[in-house]
Amino acid sequence: MGPRRKVMFPLFGDGIFTQEGDAWKHSRELLRPQFVHKQHEDLELFQEVVDDLISVLPTKEVEFTSACEDVHRFADQIIDRNLSRKLESSDQGKYVILDFLEENTSSRKELRSQIINILVAGRDTTACLLSWTLFLLVRHPKVLAKLREEISSKIKGSTKITRSVLQSMTYLQNVLKE
Repeated sequence: MGPRRKVMFPLFGDGIFTQEGDAWKHSRELLRPQFVHKQHEDLELFQEVVDDLISVLPTKEVEFTSACEDVHRFADQIIDRNLSRKLESSDQGKYVILDFLEENTSSRKELRSQIINILVAGRDTTACLLSWTLFLLVRHPKVLAKLREEISSKIKGSTKITRSVLQSMTYLQNVLKE
């Protein structure tokens, strides 16, 4: 693995990005089911924690250790919010990734490490998808125009975009898959 574990462990902890061998295989098997598309229906679930993260992002250069602690606190907030949701809610039968990970990890530290690894993996995947999509749309103005037309017709002046609205945009789905 080289220096990757030494450099990345303070941020990621013991997760898929800092493991090898059987430990890596275990993390991969643990996380693989979490990336099934239908698992992520409620986009509003992330709004408050994303807003919290943005509010704590530093505006000046900070030390790596301090930044890692901020990320750990952010992940802990997600975990705490999930645990309190379980106590207050009757979401029986609703799939929540944190519930699955909590049941299948041996400690809070391991749970936090897996959550951080998932967040980073999702960010990288989304960033690549959006970057390439925008790159190609600029080079194909007819596709961009058709996409704009579909989005305008589906949203119709509303600022609220829901998963069902996104799913109804078949041309958008095809552009993203392409």
